[in-house]
Amino acid sequence: SLRRKRPCVRIASGTLKIRLKFIDGFCIIIKALAKKIFRRFNDNMQIPPLKQIKQLPELLIYNKPGAHTYRMSTTLMPEVVGEMRAFPIIKNNEQVLWIDKLLIYPKRLGFGTKFLNFAEHLSRQCGCGGKISLQAGITVYDPTVPPHKFYRKYGFGSDNKRILRKIDRAIQNNTNLNFKTTPPITMYYPDKQKTSLIQKILTKLYL
Repeated sequence: SLRRKRPCVRIASGTLKIRLKFIDGFCIIIKALAKKIFRRFNDNMQIPPLKQIKQLPELLIYNKPGAHTYRMSTTLMPEVVGEMRAFPIIKNNEQVLWIDKLLIYPKRLGFGTKFLNFAEHLSRQCGCGGKISLQAGITVYDPTVPPHKFYRKYGFGSDNKRILRKIDRAIQNNTNLNFKTTPPITMYYPDKQKTSLIQKILTKLYL
């Protein structure tokens, strides 16, 4: 009885091996056909080139439509670095851009100068011809240190000659000012005295 069972086992195992080999071969054929179809599909398919992403500017000045408050942000810092409120007005029978507020939070990094450059551009855009006016005081640039030196270095002038001479001496001697001896004054850009002096020199040269 044992001898009769062995051939049956051999036959069963042999048929199983044949079936497994057939399935393996069939899978190999299917994989090869799939690779050929995929290659033909990739060759025929045209993928459009990706658009190059524009790099964000390091400095961004923005405002809400119709609002006069401008904020400055930079990719180097997560928070807003400054804000300015400016709008055109009529002063001394001429249209100028009046800076009502200019606050810079991280000092000595050049953000104030860049904001004034933007104000000059905004003044031309508003039809003010690049003319700017403001009151150098607590709400303009620095609430702790008088900002008069900063505006004077940029090219602002003033009708208050006494305070203006004091500012020039502080710039020349590299000394600080304080609000007790340096009150808020109205300043304008460009300096009328310097422009009038340049005009006089040019008229003498051309005459």
